[in-house]
Amino acid sequence: MADRVIQAGSEIAIRIDANRTDISRFVRQGDDLIVELRNGDRIIVEGYHVPHESGSLHSLVFGDLAGGRGGQ
Repeated sequence: MADRVIQAGSEIAIRIDANRTDISRFVRQGDDLIVELRNGDRIIVEGYHVPHESGSLHSLVFGDLAGGRGGQ
């Protein structure tokens, strides 16, 4: 099992290197989003639940959407 940490930062759309079918579940931990994968790995998006400076909410872009947006 491995953890990968991504900082939400100034980007609204956050790309993760996982397909939707790879995901087991989403967990909110404070302001962070933890994406748990079926293989036991986790992607931690720090600050995901903190609105962008423009007031917009962050969204995820999955590896299998080739430029499309998936939301959480």
